[in-house]
Amino acid sequence: MNNIWQLISWLTMITCVVAFFFNVKKNKVCFVLWELGAVSFILVNIFATHDWAQASLNFCYLFFNAYGWHQWRKDEKENTM
Repeated sequence: MNNIWQLISWLTMITCVVAFFFNVKKNKVCFVLWELGAVSFILVNIFATHDWAQASLNFCYLFFNAYGWHQWRKDEKENTM
């Protein structure tokens, strides 16, 4: 893996760790960061490492993050009524 993909991979890992922190703090920013992380890891897995299993896993994470974000917003709306 060349240096640019290595850098992207490390920055993505840091982004995902920060996303966990925001999740613990119950801040919806975590979902945006996880979406960015999943997309970045998909790109790394497809174009740099050619790891299709990891790309597939991150594709699943992408959809679960979107669903979690939707569910969180739905629960917030129900609790304010």
